[in-house]
Amino acid sequence: MAVSHLGHAEWLTPCLTDSLALFVDVMGMTESGGAGDSVLLRGWDDDEVFRLQLEMMPARPSPSGPSPAMLSRR
Repeated sequence: MAVSHLGHAEWLTPCLTDSLALFVDVMGMTESGGAGDSVLLRGWDDDEVFRLQLEMMPARPSPSGPSPAMLSRR
């Protein structure tokens, strides 16, 4: 069975204005809504309300290492 459509995606970004400019000016998407630190985008002739949700992320997430309790079980 082939996949013909995917649902929406969420893009977390530390710089919402730069990411919005990329997807609108370069990729050709249009803004279809949003509130606060979130913007909804859709493609040309898209049948969905939005395909991509850009959301402001305050800082880059850092990978977490194993906890001391987890290390002691080894």
